[in-house]
Amino acid sequence: MSERLAYELVRAFDTPEIEPLRKHGWSKLFVGKWLLEFDKTGGCAGVTACPVQIDVSHGIGHSFLRLQVDGEVWLYDHIGFDNFAPYLGLEIDAPFHLQNYRLDTFMENDRLTKR
Repeated sequence: MSERLAYELVRAFDTPEIEPLRKHGWSKLFVGKWLLEFDKTGGCAGVTACPVQIDVSHGIGHSFLRLQVDGEVWLYDHIGFDNFAPYLGLEIDAPFHLQNYRLDTFMENDRLTKR
């Protein structure tokens, strides 16, 4: 159930307006727009979404989404970076480079001010 819902969520909020933001270096913009659309529609019952990030190098981060769907944690990296492909899957199966994420506090604070 959660796998189907996770894929449906990604399709539902990856709108034509957000597609131009699917570029390297624009991960915060993509994540922010995705969350704005998610919040505007009221989200989805049983699902929480939050922005997370990893450090790519000193002073450079990469943002992506953490989705909790029916009690399971999914990660959605819409673009990937360097030689890593985009990823949508369970946190426990995520590639190593995505596992040491932390809350993207800048994006979360920005999101809270827009609610």
